[in-house]
Amino acid sequence: MKRLLPIALLLMLAVAWIWTPKLLAQSDSGGRSLTGIVLDGDDQPIGNAVLYLKNMKTSMVKTSYSDKDGTFRYFGLSQNVDYELHAEANGKKSETRTLSSFDARTKVKINLRIK
Repeated sequence: MKRLLPIALLLMLAVAWIWTPKLLAQSDSGGRSLTGIVLDGDDQPIGNAVLYLKNMKTSMVKTSYSDKDGTFRYFGLSQNVDYELHAEANGKKSETRTLSSFDARTKVKINLRIK
């Protein structure tokens, strides 16, 4: 019985050593990030612009605001979903940009211009 305890502990350590990196990688996969800046026609940042991020699989729309310096960020986006993104400010709208599920990047930057 005393021999089984060290063997069981070694076995548990071996399993943890093998599976921990895989589990950590899975928690990051599917965690795509999207960042960017909302700009006006003169390349000046637009703070408090309303951003619309549409999940094309579910048609759900997430709204948020750009920061004072015009930046925005979304984290945890699915790699297997297409997204549409546009911004609105002062009664004007940017063109709609698409983040494709075929784009393999995990960190994507898309700037939006409102003219």
